[in-house]
Amino acid sequence: MPESARGGARAVWWLVLGSWMLYPGAYLMPAMWDSADGVVARQITYTVADITSKVVYGVLLGVIARRVSAAEGYGPAVDDEVALPRGGSTDRGGPAGRRGRAGHGR
Repeated sequence: MPESARGGARAVWWLVLGSWMLYPGAYLMPAMWDSADGVVARQITYTVADITSKVVYGVLLGVIARRVSAAEGYGPAVDDEVALPRGGSTDRGGPAGRRGRAGHGR
């Protein structure tokens, strides 16, 4: 793995370890806290665990993949923003306002 992606890989490992350790704690929360507050705390803990173990994990893997691709010589694909989402708030004026592969003159 290239040096630029090693820190991200370590972060992913710790993120998975930490976020998956939240699930057993959330499961046991109502047993340790016998009230409605325990149920609410359980749901909040599940929500935090779900967001970190799925959303943040996916974003970090995407960043690592782009860094590895650039290090392996797939720089033009990274430069052309092929993997970035299209439309919505990321759209820069539609297809005419965006410079794809043909617009770079390579």
